[in-house]
Amino acid sequence: MCADSVNDAVNRITAGTLCYDNSIVSHVIREIDSKLSEHQLGENSVVESMFQYGMELTVNLMKKVQDQWEKENSVPAKLESNKENLRWYYFMMVSNGVAKTKLFATYMADLLEEHIIPAFENDMVQRTCRRIRNERWLYDARYMQKHMDLHLIDLLERNQLDQVLDYLRNPQWFYADVLHLLIAQKVPHVDEQWRSFKNRLRDAISKAAAVEVDKEKAQTFVDHLRKEFLDGYLQSEILGSAFRIDCSGEYEDCDNEEKEEFQKTCLKTLIEVLEKQEAIKDKNKFSKQLSPKVVQYMKDVNDKAALPRCDAFCQLCKSLCIEAANHDTQDRPHDAVHQPGGVAGLSYIHTDELVHMTCSQSYEDDRTFQLDDSTVSYLYREYAKVFPGWRNPRINEELPLREYILTTYNNEIAKKYNEKPSTQIPPSRTLSDIKEQLEREIAD
Repeated sequence: MCADSVNDAVNRITAGTLCYDNSIVSHVIREIDSKLSEHQLGENSVVESMFQYGMELTVNLMKKVQDQWEKENSVPAKLESNKENLRWYYFMMVSNGVAKTKLFATYMADLLEEHIIPAFENDMVQRTCRRIRNERWLYDARYMQKHMDLHLIDLLERNQLDQVLDYLRNPQWFYADVLHLLIAQKVPHVDEQWRSFKNRLRDAISKAAAVEVDKEKAQTFVDHLRKEFLDGYLQSEILGSAFRIDCSGEYEDCDNEEKEEFQKTCLKTLIEVLEKQEAIKDKNKFSKQLSPKVVQYMKDVNDKAALPRCDAFCQLCKSLCIEAANHDTQDRPHDAVHQPGGVAGLSYIHTDELVHMTCSQSYEDDRTFQLDDSTVSYLYREYAKVFPGWRNPRINEELPLREYILTTYNNEIAKKYNEKPSTQIPPSRTLSDIKEQLEREIAD
């Protein structure tokens, strides 16, 4: 358990890190020390072993992070990605006798322009995560199921049966689409956040440019700019990483520039780039495109209190796992509220009829199943052995919409999957009754 705590702590601290930073290592050391104190380990050998484990894990993770950063942000990589524009642009500036300070300021401005929008997107991702972390549909799988069912009802009311059946057959895609829609509705007001972001960025640039030095002007400006990006009100890892630059051997001539002129040129050039950035025009499109990034960020951070749903699903009836993403299947195996298998095209072995029962009902009735392209039969009682990492299907809860779909569209489903319609159709309520109940339960 102590090793698990150390592992979780290291992964949480390093999640989202874009490049190596000494402060991260210091944070890890403090956190490991805290975890060891919590577990009250007495033997020095065990304590030393846990520290060694934590540091090895940190080194491996940070090496991967740094390797990726170097791959994307090294001078050769940046020159390669923009080599034609950079080559001719800077060549013309130098050949025309442009002062070294202007050349340096232009390079800084180009970097800023390249990373402003990604930095804003990342800022919005984190703000959206904080905003949705207490939403019930994020952490309560059964509550999310109600939203998903309402989405299916909306499609049925618009005569989009094929889309409904495709969703039921591909639950990961289905869940992702509904989750992204719900997240998009919670993205903070884009215009307001864009103005706030620009103000904070403008303030960071102004503070960095205000630092007075007589030598190593370029490097000092870059260092203070990065510090403001990382530690000031902005706290942007993307901008901080972008400006992790070694200016030695390149811009010493900036020291020959008057101090005030150097500061004025850098400030003016960067602010001009900032001011010409246009606001996000299509707010709805921006929110939709941001949603998958929010989901990935939550998974990377792995905050147990704010995780989306696990996207594993039953290989028979295609019902999603009800546990949170990244859960340990040894401690908490996958589990599901199983639906009638026929809605996802599952058929009985000997009759080819659509399965009218759930996996849970089949478990209770001691029935059998076969895997695709197999002639071997397995008991539902052996479910957890056949599908390692899963619990036996013991949750037996009603899914009225799934029963309605099988009852109402029995023939259409059979035709879609080249099977026979079920002859044992379960009783079903009306679609309007089901919709009203779902809406009441979501409103409660």
